Parts: sequence; structure tokens; C-alpha cells
Amino acid sequence: MIKKTLFIFSIYYLPILGLSSLIVKLAYDRQYSNLDTLQKKDLYYKKKLVKELLNPIIANVFYWSNYNFSENDFDPKMNGGLGKEFGDFLIGMSNYSQFRLIDNMGQEVFRLNRSEKGNVLREAILQDKSYSKYFQNTNQLKKGQIYLSPLNLNVENNILEIPYSPTIRGSAPIFDSENKRLGIVIINFNAQKLLEILKNDNDYSFTLIDDKGNYLATKDKKKDFSHIIPNQEKSNFASMHPKVWNILKKETDTSFVKDKDLWVKIQFNFKEELANLPVFQYKNSDIETSNNWLLINQIPYELIQKKLNKLLLAVLVFNILVIIFLFCFVLLRLKSKKAKKEYLRELKSINKKLEIRNYQLKGYNNMVAHNLRAPATSISALISILVSSTTYDEAKVLFPKLIILTSEINLLVDDLFTYIKILNNDKPKIERLDLNEIVNSVLNIHKDTLLSNSIHVTQEFVEWNEVQFSQDYLKIVLQNLISNAIKYRNLKNNSYIYIRSSFKNNKKIITIKDNGLGINLNRYNHEIFKFHKRFHKGVSGRGMGLFITKTILESLGARIEVESKINEGTIFTIIF
Repeated sequence: MIKKTLFIFSIYYLPILGLSSLIVKLAYDRQYSNLDTLQKKDLYYKKKLVKELLNPIIANVFYWSNYNFSENDFDPKMNGGLGKEFGDFLIGMSNYSQFRLIDNMGQEVFRLNRSEKGNVLREAILQDKSYSKYFQNTNQLKKGQIYLSPLNLNVENNILEIPYSPTIRGSAPIFDSENKRLGIVIINFNAQKLLEILKNDNDYSFTLIDDKGNYLATKDKKKDFSHIIPNQEKSNFASMHPKVWNILKKETDTSFVKDKDLWVKIQFNFKEELANLPVFQYKNSDIETSNNWLLINQIPYELIQKKLNKLLLAVLVFNILVIIFLFCFVLLRLKSKKAKKEYLRELKSINKKLEIRNYQLKGYNNMVAHNLRAPATSISALISILVSSTTYDEAKVLFPKLIILTSEINLLVDDLFTYIKILNNDKPKIERLDLNEIVNSVLNIHKDTLLSNSIHVTQEFVEWNEVQFSQDYLKIVLQNLISNAIKYRNLKNNSYIYIRSSFKNNKKIITIKDNGLGINLNRYNHEIFKFHKRFHKGVSGRGMGLFITKTILESLGARIEVESKINEGTIFTIIF
């Protein structure tokens, strides 16, 4: 009988299971594909931005390398008249931090610096740069060639400049009208703003590295240029992600999935990318550079999974309902008339459970529809304002509001996932817990609120301090009850929260007492633990805390009782 039941059930259910699996797979594939497309667009935009910012420095170096310099201009005692023209040029180029002329021996003969306040000053103390690689490389160039240095940190007098200044140097040799080499011109491009834009304008983990795997820009500033900065822990992408690095270095532009994370990489080879600039396209000049950047976006699997959780939840609930229905259907077909009556009674019981489940799911749907609508609408409105913002300062004001709204949505989603886990009989890990540690961890979450509102908390765990329970669920229960005590405090009183462990009828209990607003039990006694119920209109809330608390406790064999009086306070008692 059992085998036949399972066989018939399998015939009906396997096609549905296959269809559900196909839907989930197609959803995952589509999610990866969409994210791949979006991240490639993002990286190509960043690539274009880098190219646009480097274009002026190439053009400026080309211009000054063809300027009508004389030997006197490379004599510090005779080139005093150069300051105004070069100063006016540097003032107009806010991304340039230095403009220099260096003679054939590597000695600076003219130097303009941009101060932290933006002022352009002529430097009186000139340095010997004969040791620097950018001078040595530029000094080997022929007329018409331009050198672009690797991105590194600026060095002054053989010491790294502090604060660190990420710098790219554009330089070219200078010849007089008789093709006699006079020296070189160097313009320092301050890449700090460029790196900040690349790092901050990104929803996911963005990384900029060179072709050796050295970090140039990451969300973790400690990694940036760690291969250059002395006395700092060396971080290298190639050594930290060897498997990913082996794939990245083989392809110019690529995307792939590794350990379920999506990696998208765009390569920026300076020599190739800058070759179509006008100054090079028409063969007016030639560029020498070893720069080869890798722009990388990493999308963790957790974020991909998060975007698909609603679909997975719907498929899961659908399959649960289908399984219940099919088992009932198959069993009814195989039973005799006498057995059918018995199974009909059982079916009624199942239908009753389904009614309860449907009621719970209906409440869940209402929760999603109503509670998500307000923050979603607000986010949409803020994004509309953000799109219409004309300056960064205007947009910056909106970011904290967006953070608050997304935090509210995240908190609501966490509650919904907790609720769904309980509905699906998710069995949590039961372990021996230290009550004092659990309570303190929950109170630490509200530490600032308790201090700022002078709420006195008393803990008394003399009779017992250990209990067998789920750590995660107990934290949720205590978090809900303590946060309610804080939220619904009576502002006219000196608020307190009293938490005590004791025994009642040989059972362990936890008592949480406050002197807050209280609840009208004469009116709300039968609704106090129901889904999506609130009892104080003047205080914000979602109406989820007490419902989840009761559901968690009952699913693990515990229960909760309440005593309360308006404006006197509330006592919640957890009975294990």
C-alpha cells in the first residue's frame, strides 16, 4: 500500500518538481546574465572615464614638448620669466599637482607646486631627479615621444609624500629649434579624485589592480598601494585570490563564476587605449608606457541569492502545498469506502491546517504589500530627486535618507524570513545557553538608546542562568520584548526594565517587566499575539514582534504569558 501510494504520488509530483527546478535554474541564469551585463556597462563607463581624464595630460605634455624653449629656460638663474605663463596654465588644470622642467642631468630647473589649498607656487628649492625611473625612461625617448608613468605615490626628496598622493606623470623630451636636447617637461596628474570616483560610484566590490596583481584602489584603503608603502602589511590580489587571478590574467575582458561569486573584469592597456587619441592617431607623436590596469567588479553569491529569495520562497510554498494536496489526493484514491471516511476526516484536518496556513500566508502577503510599499515609494521618490540633482552636494544630502529606508526594508525582510522559517518547521540548533551572555548581547544593541533616555535596566539571574534553547531564536525573542519595553516607555516616568530568571511549578521562567504605557488587555487580550497587530497608534511599529515571539516559543515547546495595565507597565513571562 505504501509503495503504491509513493509510486502514484511520484508520477504526479515529479513533473511539477522538474518544472519548479527549471524555473529556479532559469531565474538564476537570468540573474547572473543581467548582473554580468550591468557590471560590464559599469566597468566600461569607468574605463571611458579614465581615458577622458588622461586625454588632457597627453595633449598638454605634447603641447609643452613642442613649445619654443631655449637654453636660458633651462638655467634657473635666467628663467624667472617662465612663472606667469606656466602658472596660469597650472591654475586652470585643477587635477595637476606639479609642472616641472628638468635638464639632461636630471636636475630640476623650474618647478611649480599646487598647495593643499589649491594655490600655485613656484618652488625655490629644486631637487635632483636623476635617480627616478620616470626621468630615466623619458631621457631615452626621441623627439615626438611621450612617456606616461605607472600610477604610484608621489616622492619628494626620496621620501613618500604624506598625505599619500597617487600620481601619474606625463613627460616628454624637449628640443630646441636646432634639434638640440634641452631636457624634459613633466606634468604630475593627481589621481586621488579619479580613484575616489572609481571606488565610491559602485554598488558592489570594485577593485583596481595593475598587471602584477598589486592593489591600486579598493574599498579597503589599507590595501591600496601596500606594495609601495613601507611598514605596511603587503596585500596582493594575485596571492589573495590565486584561482581567480589565473583566470583574469588569461583574458582581456571577461566574466565568470567562481565559488558562486560573479567576477567581471575589463582591461585598460594604456598604450592600446590611448592610441586613438588625436595626438597619436595622426602620428604627431608616440606614447611609451607600461601601464596595464585591470578593473574588476565582484558580486558575492549572497547578494545574488538575496535578489532571488522571494522567488525561491514562492516556489517552496507552492511545492509544500502541492505535496500536501497530492498526498491527500493519492491516499483518497487508494482507500476503501470505509477508509475513505477516515481519510476524509483527516483531509478536513489537513484543510483546517491549510486554512490556518493560508491565513498566515495571507497575513504575510498583506505585510509585504503594505509595509514594503511605503519605504519603496519613498526610495523611488528619493531616487527621482537624486537623478534630478545637479551637484554632488545636492545628491549627498539624500544618501542618509536612502540608508535609513534601505535599513527599514532589510529589517522587515529579516522578520519575514524568520517568520517563514518558523512556518516551514525549520528546526533550529538547540544548545546550552548562558542567559546572562544572551541578555547582555541584546542590551548592547540598545546601549546608546538606554543611556540617552536614562532607562535603568536591572538583571537578576540568581535562581538559574543556563537553559537549553536555540541561541538565535532566544535572541530574537528577548530582542523583541526588550525593544518593546524601550519603544513603549512612558515618557512621564523614570523608565526601567527588570529582567529576572526564576522557577514556577518546577519550570524555568524569564520575567521581563517595565513601567511603560501598558496594554489594554480588556480590549486586546485575544489579539495581543496575533499577526500584524498594533496597540499604540502614536508609536511606530510593524506589529510583528509579539507574533514572531509567540510563534518561536510555541514551536520549541515554550510559551509566553502577559500581564499589563494602562500607564502602569507590562510583564511578559516566558515559560520553558
